[in-house]
Amino acid sequence: MSSIHADVKNFEEEQMNETSIPWMWTSLEDMVNFLSSLEYLKYSNSKAFYRQCVMKVKTKPERVIKKWEDELHWDFEEWSEILVCNYKLTHETKVKTFLFKLFHRVLPTQEFLFKVGISETDVCRLCHEEIETLLHYFCFCPVVTIFWTELFQWLREQTGETIPFESHVILFGYNEILDQRISGTNYIILLAKYYLYLCKHKSLYPLFEEYRVMLKEHYNIELKINTKNNHLKQHKLMWSFEPE
Repeated sequence: MSSIHADVKNFEEEQMNETSIPWMWTSLEDMVNFLSSLEYLKYSNSKAFYRQCVMKVKTKPERVIKKWEDELHWDFEEWSEILVCNYKLTHETKVKTFLFKLFHRVLPTQEFLFKVGISETDVCRLCHEEIETLLHYFCFCPVVTIFWTELFQWLREQTGETIPFESHVILFGYNEILDQRISGTNYIILLAKYYLYLCKHKSLYPLFEEYRVMLKEHYNIELKINTKNNHLKQHKLMWSFEPE
């Protein structure tokens, strides 16, 4: 098994919701047959048994991928590779969890909260103009657009590279996500999405200068972890400049 596919397997196992009920279980009999097929008594502990359950019931999120493709007009032939390469940009569990939820479209938006009766409106809380969908909030909201414009301009000054202002770049990374030489750029874009997510929950306007402070803090966390794990070579390859 290749390294990238092993990473995909491990990632999906880690992110599986432990309270989920497999979609193919429609009765108690289905559950009993499932457990029998696993020969669950041979496993020494519940963790080992659970990992077998995960591998048995996991499915590729075809409907999620189709939804992204329809909205972005972009082909996700390497969905798992893109997801895992984004996931490997950071060591922080909370950022990884956010990323997984975003990619699988389970982050709550005003549109969703309004549909289920939790919110009184589906309008974006930043611009107060459009319905707040994932695509609107992270890419097209006028307030967020100002933030991305400042960020991309700053990245151009730091790297000399012009990053296209496109929704699939903002959501899934720039250019060849598999190229480690631009991983630093993709980390900055990833963390920027996480910053916007925090602003949404705190009902705050995103400010680029505030994000730069956050970026420096998280960069130092990654540097300390890589230093501790003797991964400084990979860290230097990933970062062509140190965020200030």
